[in-house]
Amino acid sequence: MTKLDLTNSLSSVAIDDNGTVYFTENGPLRRLNADGTVTIFNDTNPGTLIGFDRKNPTILWSFHSDGVGRLDLNGSKFSHVSLGNTNRAVTLAGGGLAVLTSEFSPNDGMEVGFVTTLR
Repeated sequence: MTKLDLTNSLSSVAIDDNGTVYFTENGPLRRLNADGTVTIFNDTNPGTLIGFDRKNPTILWSFHSDGVGRLDLNGSKFSHVSLGNTNRAVTLAGGGLAVLTSEFSPNDGMEVGFVTTLR
């Protein structure tokens, strides 16, 4: 067990297949290294971490209120996919994500939900 001295509250966490801990504390992605130091992935703002892709374990998925993030840890490349009002997402056994989004339909006077699959 390693104690983390955080300046902010822990927002979300994901653990890869090797047991490496990745986390956010209201900002860029961070990784807890084996020696107890923390690596900060600058130029990322992943939001809430979902978890690692189940087919490609170097891809870490996350979501914001307006879409999902995809971080390729091999090249530390972060990309954001805008989807509208994003509520939740889960990783899929075959790789990728299923994302629940919603939007207000003025014609129907109700919130309409959608499930989108990203690979």
